[in-house]
Amino acid sequence: IPGPLDGTASGHGGLSPWQVRNTILLWGPDFKRGISVRAAAGNVDIAPTILALKGVSGGANLDGRVLTEALREGPDEEQLMCETKVLKTDAIGAYRAAIQVTDLGTYRYIDKGWRIR
Repeated sequence: IPGPLDGTASGHGGLSPWQVRNTILLWGPDFKRGISVRAAAGNVDIAPTILALKGVSGGANLDGRVLTEALREGPDEEQLMCETKVLKTDAIGAYRAAIQVTDLGTYRYIDKGWRIR
């Protein structure tokens, strides 16, 4: 029977940088113009950002954060406090894995993951 550790099972994506990274284009009078922000962010950050722009309360109860570094009056991404680190699993038989995460304040983002051989 195929299993998740023998390489014969299929999955729903993975943790390569090409699978966990995406692009969002933000345009309008509230956003900085002509920049590429490389700060960690995710889909979960879209709703809090839109709510903040519209002045709607309740965004603090959501899982994401406001993408302040993209806002016209927001800080430059270099001013954000972030830390990138690699976390590794203990061996499960011959299998070990690692994941690179970026912590930005109290929010954690997955950058990539890989199997350790």
